[in-house]
Amino acid sequence: MLVIRLSLVLVVMLAMEQSVCSQGHSSNESEDWTPSLGFPSVAVVKLDSEDTLQILLPTLICEKQVKTRKITVTVPYSILENKVTVQKTRQEVHEQDYVELVCGEDFKMVRTQLKSHAIQLQDQSGNLIPFEQLAEAIRRPAYVILTGVPLNAYRRHYFLEDAMVLMIQTVDPNYGQLPAVEGLDKKWIRTEPMPTVAVAQLADDRSKLQVKYMESKLKTEVKKRTVVAEDGSESEVDYTVQIPYLNQLTVLADLNECNFSTVAGKQLSEEEVASRLATPCRVFWESRIAEYLGSVLKPDTIVIQRKKG
Repeated sequence: MLVIRLSLVLVVMLAMEQSVCSQGHSSNESEDWTPSLGFPSVAVVKLDSEDTLQILLPTLICEKQVKTRKITVTVPYSILENKVTVQKTRQEVHEQDYVELVCGEDFKMVRTQLKSHAIQLQDQSGNLIPFEQLAEAIRRPAYVILTGVPLNAYRRHYFLEDAMVLMIQTVDPNYGQLPAVEGLDKKWIRTEPMPTVAVAQLADDRSKLQVKYMESKLKTEVKKRTVVAEDGSESEVDYTVQIPYLNQLTVLADLNECNFSTVAGKQLSEEEVASRLATPCRVFWESRIAEYLGSVLKPDTIVIQRKKG
């Protein structure tokens, strides 16, 4: 498998970063050691004979589903009281159909392309790599990091120093609607769901493992909006929205309840686990890493799975 190589100068600069778990906390502790939610994907690029960048992108398979929700409507009405017309309101519960895009964990691979003048491959610090510098390296299929936001310091520790970055904003914004590419070799197809990045460390008695990671949760809030009926009358409608927020979780697990391996597939011994997790370590937690995602990851990064009941 091929990962694009940067120039010697850039490789040396990026190699100065600490490797995963090789050193203690950096000076920027809040940025380096707070797990971030989500994780970049991986694209496959190849420069063809006409200097057009052919790009394979994984996109979740989604389908539109019609669902029904209940809404509370404040309806104005008039009644006659003591020969006087009085305006009042009442609450009515209505059912409303809506369309929701539901995505699973399976991916399809789609193909798009960029002309040479539009190619904006970057190093992991966000610097554009000149076309002349990278052209020969991508004449064969190569894996690159695919992301919509710059890599923060925490995430950069997971990637090979010479893996390059393709910003998703530079490709076809409608790529998710493109048809699936058929007949690809399995190594060019993403099958892994989004991994969970975490910080793990042995607890004080060294028989347990403390793992911290982020999750996204939803809270329901009720809001109001004014709607105008066909007769021109106005009414207030209560509606609910799901507001996402981040929550940091801390899990305490027995060591003998976990399996420890690396991105490269090596099983770790008890001695290796004790040594590497004696200090905080960036890991993948309850995640499946195969060849596709693993192509741009540091091979010695620890992957922790809890044993199935």
